[in-house]
Amino acid sequence: MSLEPGDPREGVRPCACPSCGYVLDAATAVKGNARPKRGDISVCGMCGLMLVFGPELELLRMPMALFEELPCELQLELMQARALAAYARAKGGLG
Repeated sequence: MSLEPGDPREGVRPCACPSCGYVLDAATAVKGNARPKRGDISVCGMCGLMLVFGPELELLRMPMALFEELPCELQLELMQARALAAYARAKGGLG
């Protein structure tokens, strides 16, 4: 399948969330049109688990030590994303 430039699935390997098993197959940048790379942070849109992209762009559970090292502003953004995932889940999920 050919993807259009800027498609959120471009450069993302489908991977199941290590917590809920939801298959995540797309990623969007907070700013700009960047594609994920090793060490980038994400949040499962279904369960809100904080994730980090591994060496093969697989999604791994973010260690608490990494979260605690993040700037406060980024910690707040991640917590807001978790809250949005909880709200979506309460309303019936993503789809």
